[in-house]
Amino acid sequence: MSSNLKEVLAGLDGLRSLGDLDRDGLGEALLDAASAGVKATAEAGTDPDGAPWPRLSPAYAAAKAASHPGRPIGVRDGVMLSDGALRGERDIGPRRAEVTFGDSAEARDELGWFAEGDLGHDRPPRPVVGLSPAAIAAADRVVDQHVNRKV
Repeated sequence: MSSNLKEVLAGLDGLRSLGDLDRDGLGEALLDAASAGVKATAEAGTDPDGAPWPRLSPAYAAAKAASHPGRPIGVRDGVMLSDGALRGERDIGPRRAEVTFGDSAEARDELGWFAEGDLGHDRPPRPVVGLSPAAIAAADRVVDQHVNRKV
Protein backbone atom coordinates (compact mmCIF):
# COMPACT_ATOMS: atom_id res chain seq x y z
CA MET A 1 0.00 0.00 0.00
CA SER A 2 1.36 3.39 -0.96
CA SER A 3 2.15 5.99 1.65
CA ASN A 4 -0.40 8.35 0.02
CA LEU A 5 -3.14 5.74 0.35
CA LYS A 6 -2.19 5.09 4.00
CA GLU A 7 -2.45 8.83 4.67
CA VAL A 8 -5.87 9.02 3.01
CA LEU A 9 -7.15 6.00 4.94
CA ALA A 10 -5.85 7.43 8.21
CA GLY A 11 -7.68 10.70 7.47
CA LEU A 12 -10.91 8.83 6.66
CA ASP A 13 -10.62 6.84 9.87
CA GLY A 14 -10.42 10.12 11.81
CA LEU A 15 -13.52 11.47 10.03
CA ARG A 16 -15.48 8.33 10.88
CA SER A 17 -15.65 9.38 14.53
CA LEU A 18 -16.44 13.02 13.70
CA GLY A 19 -20.16 12.61 14.34
CA ASP A 20 -19.82 10.22 17.29
CA LEU A 21 -21.97 11.90 19.93
CA ASP A 22 -20.51 10.09 22.93
CA ARG A 23 -16.89 11.01 22.13
CA ASP A 24 -15.17 14.27 22.94
CA GLY A 25 -18.27 15.67 24.67
CA LEU A 26 -20.19 16.44 21.47
CA GLY A 27 -23.51 14.96 22.61
CA GLU A 28 -23.23 16.60 26.04
CA ALA A 29 -22.47 20.00 24.47
CA LEU A 30 -25.44 19.69 22.10
CA LEU A 31 -27.76 18.78 24.97
CA ASP A 32 -26.37 21.73 26.96
CA ALA A 33 -27.30 24.02 24.05
CA ALA A 34 -30.81 22.56 23.87
CA SER A 35 -31.30 22.79 27.66
CA ALA A 36 -30.06 26.39 27.76
CA GLY A 37 -32.58 27.22 25.04
CA VAL A 38 -35.43 25.63 26.99
CA LYS A 39 -34.39 27.51 30.13
CA ALA A 40 -34.15 30.83 28.24
CA THR A 41 -37.61 30.49 26.69
CA ALA A 42 -39.12 29.44 30.04
CA GLU A 43 -37.52 32.41 31.79
CA ALA A 44 -38.84 34.70 29.04
CA GLY A 45 -42.33 33.20 29.38
CA THR A 46 -42.50 32.22 25.73
CA ASP A 47 -42.88 29.06 23.70
CA PRO A 48 -39.83 27.81 21.76
CA ASP A 49 -40.82 29.93 18.74
CA GLY A 50 -40.83 33.09 20.88
CA ALA A 51 -44.60 33.58 21.18
CA PRO A 52 -45.57 34.77 24.68
CA TRP A 53 -47.41 32.30 26.87
CA PRO A 54 -51.08 33.14 27.39
CA ARG A 55 -51.65 35.23 30.50
CA LEU A 56 -53.08 33.70 33.66
CA SER A 57 -56.82 33.99 34.11
CA PRO A 58 -57.68 37.00 36.28
CA ALA A 59 -58.97 34.76 39.09
CA TYR A 60 -55.87 32.54 39.14
CA ALA A 61 -53.54 35.54 38.80
CA ALA A 62 -55.13 37.09 41.90
CA ALA A 63 -54.91 33.82 43.87
CA LYS A 64 -51.30 33.26 42.84
CA ALA A 65 -50.34 36.82 43.71
CA ALA A 66 -51.71 36.22 47.21
CA SER A 67 -50.16 32.77 47.74
CA HIS A 68 -46.91 33.07 45.75
CA PRO A 69 -46.21 36.78 45.29
CA GLY A 70 -43.72 37.78 42.61
CA ARG A 71 -43.55 34.35 40.98
CA PRO A 72 -43.96 34.47 37.18
CA ILE A 73 -46.05 32.17 35.02
CA GLY A 74 -44.57 28.69 35.22
CA VAL A 75 -43.08 29.18 38.68
CA ARG A 76 -45.02 28.40 41.81
CA ASP A 77 -43.03 25.99 43.96
CA GLY A 78 -39.91 26.00 41.78
CA VAL A 79 -39.98 22.30 40.83
CA MET A 80 -41.04 22.44 37.20
CA LEU A 81 -38.61 25.07 35.91
CA SER A 82 -35.69 24.38 38.26
CA ASP A 83 -32.19 24.14 36.80
CA GLY A 84 -32.16 20.36 37.29
CA ALA A 85 -35.53 19.90 35.63
CA LEU A 86 -34.52 22.03 32.66
CA ARG A 87 -31.18 20.26 32.30
CA GLY A 88 -33.05 16.96 32.22
CA GLU A 89 -31.94 13.36 32.24
CA ARG A 90 -29.53 12.61 29.40
CA ASP A 91 -28.95 9.50 27.33
CA ILE A 92 -26.03 9.77 24.93
CA GLY A 93 -24.84 7.13 22.50
CA PRO A 94 -22.67 7.16 19.38
CA ARG A 95 -25.56 8.17 17.07
CA ARG A 96 -28.08 9.80 19.40
CA ALA A 97 -28.22 12.31 22.22
CA GLU A 98 -31.55 12.56 23.98
CA VAL A 99 -32.79 14.43 27.00
CA THR A 100 -35.93 13.84 29.03
CA PHE A 101 -36.71 17.16 30.64
CA GLY A 102 -37.68 17.00 34.27
CA ASP A 103 -35.20 15.52 36.70
CA SER A 104 -37.96 13.90 38.74
CA ALA A 105 -41.36 12.34 38.11
CA GLU A 106 -42.92 15.38 39.79
CA ALA A 107 -41.12 17.83 37.48
CA ARG A 108 -41.99 15.77 34.37
CA ASP A 109 -45.66 15.61 35.41
CA GLU A 110 -45.79 19.36 36.01
CA LEU A 111 -44.06 20.14 32.70
CA GLY A 112 -46.60 17.99 30.85
CA TRP A 113 -49.54 19.46 32.75
CA PHE A 114 -48.33 23.00 32.10
CA ALA A 115 -47.44 22.51 28.43
CA GLU A 116 -50.62 20.65 27.45
CA GLY A 117 -53.04 22.95 29.22
CA ASP A 118 -56.70 22.19 29.81
CA LEU A 119 -59.07 24.49 27.96
CA GLY A 120 -62.02 22.99 29.83
CA HIS A 121 -60.56 24.49 33.00
CA ASP A 122 -59.42 27.79 31.46
CA ARG A 123 -55.77 26.67 31.38
CA PRO A 124 -54.35 27.23 27.88
CA PRO A 125 -51.31 25.32 26.64
CA ARG A 126 -47.98 26.95 27.44
CA PRO A 127 -45.30 24.96 25.57
CA VAL A 128 -41.94 24.82 27.31
CA VAL A 129 -39.76 22.18 25.65
CA GLY A 130 -38.55 22.58 22.08
CA LEU A 131 -35.66 23.90 20.05
CA SER A 132 -35.74 27.67 19.86
CA PRO A 133 -33.93 29.49 17.06
CA ALA A 134 -31.31 30.54 19.64
CA ALA A 135 -30.80 26.91 20.73
CA ILE A 136 -30.43 25.79 17.13
CA ALA A 137 -27.86 28.54 16.51
CA ALA A 138 -25.98 27.48 19.67
CA ALA A 139 -26.00 23.84 18.50
CA ASP A 140 -24.67 24.97 15.10
CA ARG A 141 -21.78 26.72 16.87
CA VAL A 142 -21.07 23.57 18.91
CA VAL A 143 -20.90 21.46 15.73
CA ASP A 144 -18.75 24.03 13.92
CA GLN A 145 -16.28 24.16 16.80
CA HIS A 146 -16.21 20.37 17.03
CA VAL A 147 -15.56 19.95 13.30
CA ASN A 148 -12.89 22.68 13.28
CA ARG A 149 -11.02 20.92 16.12
CA LYS A 150 -11.17 17.61 14.24
CA VAL A 151 -10.17 18.67 10.73
